[in-house]
This record gives sequence, C-alpha cells and structure tokens, in this order.
Amino acid sequence: MISSRRVLILAILLMGAGVWLHFGQTYGHPVPMHRSLQDFPLALGNWRGVDFRLDSPMVKALGVETYLHRLYRRSGMSLWLYVGYYETQRQGETVHSPRNCLPGAGWNIIEADLVRIPRDSHEIGPAINRYIVQNGHDRQMVFYWYQCRGRVITNDYWSRIYLVVDAVTRRRTDGSLIRISVPVREESEDPYDEALQQGLDFTRLVFPELAKFIPN
Repeated sequence: MISSRRVLILAILLMGAGVWLHFGQTYGHPVPMHRSLQDFPLALGNWRGVDFRLDSPMVKALGVETYLHRLYRRSGMSLWLYVGYYETQRQGETVHSPRNCLPGAGWNIIEADLVRIPRDSHEIGPAINRYIVQNGHDRQMVFYWYQCRGRVITNDYWSRIYLVVDAVTRRRTDGSLIRISVPVREESEDPYDEALQQGLDFTRLVFPELAKFIPN
C-alpha cells in the first residue's frame, strides 16, 4: 500500500510537471552563472584541457545559454568534459538527458549504475550516474549528473519534480548538466577499472570547481 501511494504521488507530480512545462510557465528572471565557463580551469591536477566548439545546429537543439565542451589529457589518457547551463527552463528548453541523447547518437547503454564522487576529506561525496556505452567497436564510460539550484540529482523524474517545486517556491528554473566521457582503452590490462579510476579522479577535481560557476 505504501509503495502504491508513492507511485501515485510520483505520477501526480510528474503530471503537474508536464502540464507546467507544456504551457511554458516561467517564474522569476533567468539566473546567470557566477562566472563565465570560459574561465573554467584548463589545468586540473595533471590534466590539461583544450576547448572545442559545438556546431550551431547542435547548440540550438540543446537550448543552452552557455556551455563548455573540452578535451582533457594526461599521461596518454584523455576524456571529455561537457557542462551545459540553462538560465531558465521551459517547454523545449530543458536539460537534455544523456539517457535519451546517447542512444539517439548511436551509443548503446550496456551497463548503468551509481557511483560516489570521491573527496579529499573523509566525507562521502554525492552519487552520480555511471554508464558504459558502446558504438560499434568504441566504448566509453560516461559519468553524469544534474546540478540544479544547490542539488546534485541523478534521476530524470526527480529533476523535473524539483524543477516545478523550485519554480513555485523559489521562482527559479536554472540548471545544468555535467557529463564526463572516458574512452575505454582495449590495450589496458583492465580497461574498465582504468576508465573508472580515471573518471573518478577527474570528477574529484571538477566537482569543487563547479561551485564557483553554477549558482546554488
């Protein structure tokens, strides 16, 4: 019975989110980032980054106000960092879920779970999504999460629910998607463990920097 009630409440909240988004309601003014993403550090630990621009049709399809698309390298390893920021969200201009975008781009999701962001202290970091995806012979380990109005969110449904709740109670709908993509190298002794460790180490460095840019 408790489980059924939770499902019913979730369904009602999702319906409310859908109605709200459909009619394009907006609350308050757009919330800009604290700093431009162009100021995001090119050097993170031993990682060094190079910026790449997305083409105009892709940017338009994403609907972002600003984004960062950067390749980081160190000691023969490489990975991609993407940060997409929305100052406000409404119908057709909401954070795009990798759960849908990756298959649409030809990547098959072959494994999905949650991992914790490591921290230098003994504190337990927030959970984020971890996917293993494959496109032909290429495989990647993808880490992603939504960072919205002071929350780290992994679930698409809760992202929409919080969007509506915060729109009503805080008059804010800003939000961001952070995605880290690590190639799985076949030549490695343990390709998946290598990708996991490299991804987690990079995430440990990225996460505290994001707070300087993304509003809480």
